[in-house]
Formats: sequence, structure tokens, C-alpha cells
Amino acid sequence: MLAHYFLLLYLPAKNFVDSSIDMPLLVGGTTYEQVTSVADFVKKYSHFKESAAKLCNKKVKKCQPEGLLYIYQREFATTTPQDAAVRVLGTEDATTCHMTVLRHTGSGAVCLSHCDGSGIENGVRSMVKEVSDLSKGREGLFELHIIGGFTDDKKCSENLSIELLDAFHKQAEELHLMTACITDLNDVVKNGVHWPVIYGVATDVQTGDIYPASFADKGPDIYCRSAGNMLGSQAMKNVYNCSKHQLQIGPFEYKPWPHAHMWLQQPDNIILKYLSTSPQVEPPDFVKDMRNTIQHVIENPHPEITLFPDKKPRVYEKDSTGIWTKVNP
Repeated sequence: MLAHYFLLLYLPAKNFVDSSIDMPLLVGGTTYEQVTSVADFVKKYSHFKESAAKLCNKKVKKCQPEGLLYIYQREFATTTPQDAAVRVLGTEDATTCHMTVLRHTGSGAVCLSHCDGSGIENGVRSMVKEVSDLSKGREGLFELHIIGGFTDDKKCSENLSIELLDAFHKQAEELHLMTACITDLNDVVKNGVHWPVIYGVATDVQTGDIYPASFADKGPDIYCRSAGNMLGSQAMKNVYNCSKHQLQIGPFEYKPWPHAHMWLQQPDNIILKYLSTSPQVEPPDFVKDMRNTIQHVIENPHPEITLFPDKKPRVYEKDSTGIWTKVNP
């Protein structure tokens, strides 16, 4: 996971969920009782051990570009089974990050997110509203699945697990927690080091099936989106308009980064140490992707000029081969 204290340029304000509750999060039909640790959660709701183990034991499926909408860190997207362009929502490269899937059983509307701890309260509220708006007039349940994290020394995963549970516990809709493959329940020890079992997930928009996944293609605008996360707004971003079948990136701007060239010259171990929340367990491409992102920032110090002229988003639609193609100049 990309550290969101990135570069020590500024420390983003953390969104804390207050104690007021609109509608409860439900576990097995009863109101969720808030906890302060994942160990307490597992003790209170031990049945999640079995479902988490079952998910962890599923074979990782490699998703192809056709019909795929890939979600980056601090993004979410919502669609319905009627969407002819997108059949799979997916994300990966989550270490301390968590991935959520919220689906309405009546409409089939589904939202997938990749959460890193920034913008959680507003992000969760927006996700629930998106699925709710697409399900108006349809009977059914809102089913929630939370996956990700591991037993990391800094407790980043545990803090995010609890924050997400608390955030979903105070929404305007009654949500049913079906999967909680989080932190301790998504952890494996290799040679004395804790690792996440599941790094990525996907959901089939038609069936609602959820499975561990990797991705042959994560486009478009890979490094543009990563740069926006590192240096731009800390808010979670909705990147898909399902009525228009369009992926919409930005617009955004970010603060100047005067030391970007210096970071590009650092050895891999320094980049891992300072630009990741979990340097020992990052995916193999983390440093390469980070260097490409830094280079992108160097080449685009003012994205509002070079990438988003007139403050317009970069808009993409699927072409006949399933690849996202830019549709605006």
C-alpha cells in the first residue's frame, strides 16, 4: 500500500467516524456490536473465520481487460447487471488497504472500493448512496463484504478494519455484513513474516460472485491516478458513470514536489522503506510503479494544465476489444 503520509509533504487529516448511528450494520440478522480490535471482532463473530478461510483458499483468477473496470487505491465504482460495458469490477495491490464490495440483492447494483484510510466516512456514505440510488423501488438486501489487510506491526490494517466497520455501521441503509476477511483473517506467516493472503479481488457484476483476482491490465492513466493519490486530494473518488458507461479520471491538481528528482535517484530499499506502509510485503512491481509515478509527476508538475485543461476529466469508454479508449480531446 502506498503510504498516505507520502513524502512527508503534509500529513492528511484523518476522518474519524462519530458515535451516532442512523441504521445499524447487521451481522447474522442482529445489530453489530462495535469493537476496538480485530481480535475482539473475531472472538465475538467467530463464524467469519470459516468464510474468510474459504475465500482465502479460492484460486486466484487472472482477469482479462474485456469487460473489466479496474479500481485504484482510494477509488470506487458502481454499476448494475444492465451495464453492457462492464461485467467485472476489480482491484489489487492491497496490503494494509482494504477492499469492499456492497451489493443489493434485488437490483444487482454493486459497488467495489479500494480503501487506504483516507476519506473513509464520506467515501462510505457515497458508496452506499450510489447503490441505494440504483436500487430504488426494488426489494432486497444490501450485502457487504470487506476484504484485506494483514497482521502488520504498525497496526495500519487493524485500524482500517475497525474504521470501516464503524463507518458502515452509521449509514442511512440497513447493511448486512456477509464477509469479513480482514487483518488477522487474511494473514499468513512466511519465514517469520506476516503477509496478506489476498492482495486483490474481483466481483462478477451479473452473479455477484466474489473471488481473489489478479489483472492483466490496470489501465488507463495508471500513473496519473497514482500521482493524484500521492499528492492530491485525500477524498475517495467515484470514477465511473454507469449510465454513460464512462470511466472518468479527475480533474485534480496537486502541490508542487520540489524533491521529486531526488526520490527518483534513491535505491529500491529507500523507496520501499519510506513510501510504503508495508515494505516487506509489497507486490513485486511496487518500486517500478513508484518510479514511473514519480517520473509522471516530474513531467506533469501542473496536471490542471497538462492533463485536465479547462478542468475537464479524462473520459474513457470501452472499445470493441474491451480496452478503455479516450473519448475527449
